[in-house]
Amino acid sequence: MKLIKVSMLLALGLSQSLAAQQCYQEVATSDDTDRFVINIDGTVSDTKTGLMWQRCNYGQVYNSETTSCDGDTQPLNWQASLKGALNDTTANYNDWQVPSIKELASIVDHRCTDPSINAGIF
Repeated sequence: MKLIKVSMLLALGLSQSLAAQQCYQEVATSDDTDRFVINIDGTVSDTKTGLMWQRCNYGQVYNSETTSCDGDTQPLNWQASLKGALNDTTANYNDWQVPSIKELASIVDHRCTDPSINAGIF
């Protein structure tokens, strides 16, 4: 299966402290975390959509020893995001793209807010 690599260049609220994240277990979700494969290079492969995501926000670097993201997120506007994706070589890939709204929706965790994403994966 060909993986499409998607960069989270927009820093769409994902730069907020994960300490602020709230998840409500009583909210039903169709989130199937088994479909995500966490790779050692700081990427996540989605076996359902065929997408590969970066675990870190733009401006951060994945630290494989601590399995965390080091550095500060750099918020970008749309044009800078498109340009950044063209120049991105995260995990030695050079075909990153800015995700579409449909692609972003595929990783939303409806149980959580601030951010609405599975913080254990991304």
